[in-house]
Amino acid sequence: LVQRSARHPHFSHSLEWLVFTVLEKEYSRADAVHAAAKPRGLYNLSTVLGLVQRLKVYADVIVRVARKIDPVHWGLLFQEAGQPTRLFEKSLQSRAYATAAGFLVIVETLEGPD
Repeated sequence: LVQRSARHPHFSHSLEWLVFTVLEKEYSRADAVHAAAKPRGLYNLSTVLGLVQRLKVYADVIVRVARKIDPVHWGLLFQEAGQPTRLFEKSLQSRAYATAAGFLVIVETLEGPD
């Protein structure tokens, strides 16, 4: 189903919305639960990212979600999605320069300009 839907012009935006929504839900749940173990349901961030990670648009979806959310949420996102420096390097290797540029801004924010 996912592979057939990938040709839809708004598919990557739908994935972006899905990741964003689940991330916000998990972040809200983490605030409410604090140090207690979070209950994991069917639609948790790890499961959703596992689905999206199989697709070519993975890095693009992650960088677009990261650029739309408060940097406070980045820790939770990149804990599950992978290190931004690694996603930056993969984007460069695949010649996805716009995506790489988005990750460069994120890496600079997290690690500083050095």
